[in-house]
Amino acid sequence: MTSPRVFAMALLATLSVTGDVFAEPSPQERAAELDKAAGELARAKQDVGGALALYEQALALDPTPERTCNVGMAHYQLDALPSAHFFLAQCLGNAGRLPAASVENLSKAYAYVDRQLQAGSFAQVKFSSSLDGLKVRIPALGQGAAFAVPRSVWLPLGEQTYEASAEGYKTQSETVSVKAGNKKKRQAIAISLEKVVVPKLPTVEHTKTPRIDTSPTPITSRDSSSSSSRLPAWISLSTGAGLMLVGGVFHLRAAGVRSDLEGVPSGDSRRSLIEDLKRERTLMGGFYGAGALALGLGTILMLSGDDSEAKERPAIGFTFGTQSIALGGAF
Repeated sequence: MTSPRVFAMALLATLSVTGDVFAEPSPQERAAELDKAAGELARAKQDVGGALALYEQALALDPTPERTCNVGMAHYQLDALPSAHFFLAQCLGNAGRLPAASVENLSKAYAYVDRQLQAGSFAQVKFSSSLDGLKVRIPALGQGAAFAVPRSVWLPLGEQTYEASAEGYKTQSETVSVKAGNKKKRQAIAISLEKVVVPKLPTVEHTKTPRIDTSPTPITSRDSSSSSSRLPAWISLSTGAGLMLVGGVFHLRAAGVRSDLEGVPSGDSRRSLIEDLKRERTLMGGFYGAGALALGLGTILMLSGDDSEAKERPAIGFTFGTQSIALGGAF
């Protein structure tokens, strides 16, 4: 006959598989959702600024050449010329991975931005450093505007802040004055960072432990892990209560959708509400079912927790010495 503990562990395995249904989306899936939302926002509401914020989030989650191009074109439409130039340059650096028609249009936009920057109140700044792996981030160019040196970027005239970092060195934030000058001669900024100094730990001298002999002492006790053996039961019960609570939330949401449905006679709105009701009920049932499994599992583990944990430990005595620990007693 199958023991209660074996049956409980089988239920636990089933519960873990059920939980995969409610797993969080991956960064790539989340980025794809943000891309779609940004495109709809730009087309339907003409909110390019709002779309840019979503494109930047998607780029941070899953950097791809296409997302870099989206950020660059959003800056282009907002007339943020230095930012558009920065991201379009990175985008066209991966032209081999983009459709030919897109590369042609992107190149036209980049050329236009380059001409406007040379004619306007901007200057080209070249960042360099003797440190390997140094990266520079410029907040004025937008979220995600970070690059490895050496590299030249266009910046508006006036005070501009940059942040430089490299592994093993302290991160440094500096403000520089970008000045107008010969457009063909770049303003140069050489960056140096302060090395991180790791303090040395004091040396600890080790001395031999004096030998202490004791006669073997019998030890007879109940298993001290009996209390910890109940931990899986408490975890399962807590998980079950949490899942039932979430199921209750979806239950209330389903009731709300059903209430809204009664006021809509027909049409697309009613069909949409019916789909919403089905989804809420499915989630409600899933969480209620998972919660019931977890509560049942916890109950079984709690009842069977003492069936094999009350056995006596073997009588063991200890003799401590400088080189080893000897065990004696009846096993």
